[in-house]
Amino acid sequence: VRCSIKTVLVVGLGSIGRRHVGIIKELFPEINIVVLRHRQCDKNDIDALGLYKCVTSIDKAIETNPQAAIIANPATKHIEVAEQLANKGIHLLIEKPISDSSMGVQALINICHQNNVVLMTAYNLRFLPSLIEFKKQLQANKIGNIYSVRSEVGQYLPSWR
Repeated sequence: VRCSIKTVLVVGLGSIGRRHVGIIKELFPEINIVVLRHRQCDKNDIDALGLYKCVTSIDKAIETNPQAAIIANPATKHIEVAEQLANKGIHLLIEKPISDSSMGVQALINICHQNNVVLMTAYNLRFLPSLIEFKKQLQANKIGNIYSVRSEVGQYLPSWR
């Protein structure tokens, strides 16, 4: 697979941020990965994860000229960071939830439209074959009326990294 992206910014280095770094390194080893986090990475993080750079400010992150960013920091900070990146034309993949509230979401969408920025939410469960089949069965009225749904999805975090 050929990729025109040279640098990806990963915002946050918790379990999901580390997972994204690993997947990028595996699928696109030629891409430079910059991490933005609240504290500086130590040399072990940089070497072990194969990072190009680790920064602690959004301005320093933007200076690395990423073409895309994965936002995996706490949801309370998603919109704030995403708006700044979108204003610079950086494409965005935001971990779910896109925000901790609906405030600011429409403004982010508008900024992305104005700057021709691709905005995606990481919510891949909707592509599960079982859920796709469930939706088909539901739309074909083969299941009946749904009055309530409760779903729990998770994974043991230590083995998830």
